[in-house]
Amino acid sequence: MRIRSQADLEKARELGLKSLYPDKVKVMVGMGSCGLAAGAQAAYDSLRQEIEKRRLDAIVCRTGCIGFCEEEPLVDVLRPGMPRITYSQITGEKASALISGLGNGRLSKEWALCRMDEEEHLVRGETRRYPLGEVPGEAEDI
Repeated sequence: MRIRSQADLEKARELGLKSLYPDKVKVMVGMGSCGLAAGAQAAYDSLRQEIEKRRLDAIVCRTGCIGFCEEEPLVDVLRPGMPRITYSQITGEKASALISGLGNGRLSKEWALCRMDEEEHLVRGETRRYPLGEVPGEAEDI
């Protein structure tokens, strides 16, 4: 997309934000060199296959190093309006089980490393908070 006006810039900004926070499930796989060395490619491939097989409306994407190398491969699951859940040491087999639960509308506590209740929106200069009262019951203990 060529940016020739302020309106073009605003459109590019909105498209970028929509790719970061889509209106559907987004699964992000840490694929920095540490993640790849720990087997992130197999996890990524398995996640994509399971989502495709189950015909889930979800995006699987690669991301860079998340910063906790000893827990790689790391997988973040972001559902609209819900906290981001980070899962650690996700193998191809674990990825299949993770998507199985997600397909049933449930978050898995198994392999959960942490739950992020807020994120800094650097583009907008604000903090995006997930209301704790709306966290699904299965995520309360994560």
